[in-house]
Amino acid sequence: ARSRQQQQQQQQQQQQHNIVVFLSGETLKSPSTGPSYKQSADKSEIGTEREDWEAESLARTCQAKRQHMSPQLRHFLSHFSISKDEAKVWGESFEKLMQSPNGRKAFREFLKSEYSEENILFWLACEDLKKEVTPEAVEERARVIYEDYISILSPKEVSLDARVREIINKNMVEPTAHTFDDAQVQIFTLMHRDSYPRFLNSQFYKLLVTDSEGG
Repeated sequence: ARSRQQQQQQQQQQQQHNIVVFLSGETLKSPSTGPSYKQSADKSEIGTEREDWEAESLARTCQAKRQHMSPQLRHFLSHFSISKDEAKVWGESFEKLMQSPNGRKAFREFLKSEYSEENILFWLACEDLKKEVTPEAVEERARVIYEDYISILSPKEVSLDARVREIINKNMVEPTAHTFDDAQVQIFTLMHRDSYPRFLNSQFYKLLVTDSEGG
């Protein structure tokens, strides 16, 4: 009888201990079940809270970076939606940036903020010139390009050395789709060496690769 009474007391004590442990949030283990369900749930909640905190922190950082940007670039970002992966590809090479329609659009906006938009506009105009098929259309577009970007009287004149200018002036006697090839290469190189590194290091590009989706 005494042995049975001792067993009942031990069982009651064990039950009370289990209740206290459960309420205190300690780990309940057994050889078969492992950690308690409550512990697993707590870990899941902690993980979710951390993800929420990281997302909020990133959003605050992006917002702070936007505030230090020109209104023009902030407006562009709010209306320009691309994937982060696409924006990251532009950082691999200048060629990949210029091959992408969205990349050219973003780079043009950046150049506009640096007051050097005429460089990419000239490069794009040269690309359009090469698509013309009739001599009349080629000549007309070539003269427009010359007046807009080569003439010293133009507010959008691009920076070219004397050698390239002399080549253009000779080519303009009988314009072709390749009249501005040397000038286009020179401007491409200028953007590659000068503007592209600043673009990659700008807050504008950093926001594109971290906060591009959804504007």
